[in-house]
Amino acid sequence: MVFSVSSGPRSVSDLSEKCLWRSAVWPCARDRASARSPSGGRWPPRRRSRRRLDPIKPNSAPGKLVTTKTRISLATMAIALVSYSAFSKKEKIIDWIKNAEHDAILFALGVMILMVCLTRAPERSHSNEIRIISWSWFVLGFFVVAASTWIATSWLLAEAADGQRIEAIRTGLTIGAGTGGAMALIISARRQWLGERSHLHDMAVSRNNLKDAQEKRVTELQANASDQISSESPAARLSGLYTLERLAQNNPEYRQTITNIICAYLRMASSSTNDTQKEGQNSDFFPAISQEEREVRLTAQEILSNHLRPIQENDSKSYWPNISLDLSRANLVDFNLDGCELNKLTCRNANFQGSSSFRRAKIEFADFSHSTFSQSAHFEQSKFSQIATFDSTNFEGGCHFESAIFSDKTSFSRSRFSRSADFTDSSFRGSANFSLSKMRGSAQFYRCKFNQGADFGAAHLNRLAVFQECVFGGYTTFGSATFREGADFESSRFLEVTSFKGSVFGSDALFSGVSFLKYSSFKNMKVKFFGVFEGSKFNRTSFNDSRFGCTVNFSRSHFSGDVNLSAIKCGWPPMLEGAEVTKSNGQRWPNEWVVVWDKEDLGHFEKAPDISSKVAEKEER
Repeated sequence: MVFSVSSGPRSVSDLSEKCLWRSAVWPCARDRASARSPSGGRWPPRRRSRRRLDPIKPNSAPGKLVTTKTRISLATMAIALVSYSAFSKKEKIIDWIKNAEHDAILFALGVMILMVCLTRAPERSHSNEIRIISWSWFVLGFFVVAASTWIATSWLLAEAADGQRIEAIRTGLTIGAGTGGAMALIISARRQWLGERSHLHDMAVSRNNLKDAQEKRVTELQANASDQISSESPAARLSGLYTLERLAQNNPEYRQTITNIICAYLRMASSSTNDTQKEGQNSDFFPAISQEEREVRLTAQEILSNHLRPIQENDSKSYWPNISLDLSRANLVDFNLDGCELNKLTCRNANFQGSSSFRRAKIEFADFSHSTFSQSAHFEQSKFSQIATFDSTNFEGGCHFESAIFSDKTSFSRSRFSRSADFTDSSFRGSANFSLSKMRGSAQFYRCKFNQGADFGAAHLNRLAVFQECVFGGYTTFGSATFREGADFESSRFLEVTSFKGSVFGSDALFSGVSFLKYSSFKNMKVKFFGVFEGSKFNRTSFNDSRFGCTVNFSRSHFSGDVNLSAIKCGWPPMLEGAEVTKSNGQRWPNEWVVVWDKEDLGHFEKAPDISSKVAEKEER
C-alpha cells in the first residue's frame, strides 16, 4: 500500500505506520491520510470553521471517537456476555451452539457490542453535514443476518423431530429473512430522512435565492433613486426621494442606509440658486436657493421627521427606530424634529435657515458645534441622553431650552447668543460648560439645576442674568465673568466650592437668601453699585480686594468657618445689621463693626463706638 505524503516535520515511515494502524480501527483512514496537508500540519486535519452551504456533501469531516469510558463499559459487557454464554456449561463450541437455548442470542449480542466498540460514533456536525455510511456497516449487517439465520436454523434443527426438519429449516430461513427485512427497513428510514433533509436544503436554497433576488431588486431601485436625486430636474429629485422612502418603509434593514442618502443630499450644496437674498441675511452662512430647491429640501426634511416620531396619528408602523442623522455642513430650511427620537444627531457646521424646532425630541448624542441658527431655535422639553455639544454655535435669533434635560456632559463653550437665551427649569445632570460664551440678550436660568456644577468662566452677559432659585451641585465658577447689567442669584444654593473670583458686575450683584454650603471666593470681584447678600449663609468665604461702588449689604446673614471681610472696599461701610456669626478661628471683620459673643459661641454685630459717631455726623451734614 502506497501513501503520497509530502515531507514534513515527521518522517514518512512513522506517518505510514500510524496510517496503517488507524486503518484497522478507523474506516476510511487511508483516504484521510492521503488528504493530509502538504505543509506537514496536524493529522487528521482540523475541521474548517467556515459553514458550507450544501449540508449533503460526501467529504464530511471525521466524526468524534467513542469516549474511553464508553469503550471500557461496552467491552466489559461484551466479554461478560460471551464468557457466560460460551463457557458456562464447559462444552465444545459446536455442542454449545446446538444445545444452548438463549446463550446463542447473548453471544450474538456480545459480538455486536464489540463491533460497536471498534467503530466510530456518529458526529453531531455544527454545519449540518451528513456523513456517508461506511461499507463496514453493510458487512456488519450481512454478518448479523447470516449469523441470525444460522443460529436460528441450528437451534431449530436440534430441537425438531425427524419429520419436522424441513419445517425447522423453513422457519430459520424466515427468521433470517425477517432480520434482513429489519435491516432494509432501517436503510429505508435513513433514505426517508435523507430525502427530508434534502427537501429542507432545497427550501433553504430557495429562500436564499429569493433573498438575493430581493436584495438585487432593492439595490437597483436604490441606484435609480440616487440617480434621480442627482438630476437637475426638481420633479425627478422629488420622485427619487419618495422612492427611497417607500424602499425604507418596506425594507427595515435598509432604513439607515437610505437615511444616509437623504442626509447626503441635504449636505450637498444647492444645485440651483436664486439671486434674491433676504435683507440682513449673511450670504456666507445662508446661500440663496430657488423656490424649487427649497421645496425639494423641505420634502427631504419632512420624510426624515415623519418617520422619526414614535407616535403617529395615522400609521403607527411608519416609525423608524434606532436611526442616526449626519447633517454636518447641511443647509436646512425650517428644520422641524418635534417629538422625534434619534440615536445620534450630528449637525456640525450646519446652517439652519428660518425657524428650527426640536421640541420634545429625545436624542442620545447631539453635536451642534459651529452651527448657525438664523432665526429662533426651540428645544423646549427636549432630552439629551448622552453628550450634547453646542460649542461655538451662533444663535442669531432667540434660543429656547425651557424644561430641557441634559443627562450627560453639556457644553456651550464659545457660543454666541445674539438675542435672549432661556433655560428656565432646565436640568443639567452632567457638567455644564458655558465658558467664553457671549449672551447679548437676556439670560434666563430661573430654577435650573446643575447637578455636577457649572463653568461660566470668562463668559460675557450683556443684559440682566437671572439665576434665581438655582441649585449648583458640583464645583461652580463664574471666574472673570462679566455681567454688564448685573445678575440676580436670589434664593439659589451652592452645594460645593464656588468661585466668583475676578468677576465684574456692571450694575448690582443680587445674592439675597443664597446659601453657600462650602467655601466661596469673591476675591477681586467688582460691583459697580450695590452688592446685596441679605439673608445669605456663608460657610468659609473670602472677599479679599473686592470692590463695591456704593456698599455691600450682609444684613441678617449668617457666617461660619473662616471668614475674611476686612479687605472689602466700598463707598459706604458694609451693612451687617442683624447678621450672626459662629465663632471660629481665622475670622476677620470690617473695622466699622465689632462682634458681641453670646452663649454657645454665637455672636452678633454692633457698630464700633467711634465709627458710629462719625457716621452720625456725616449723616447730619
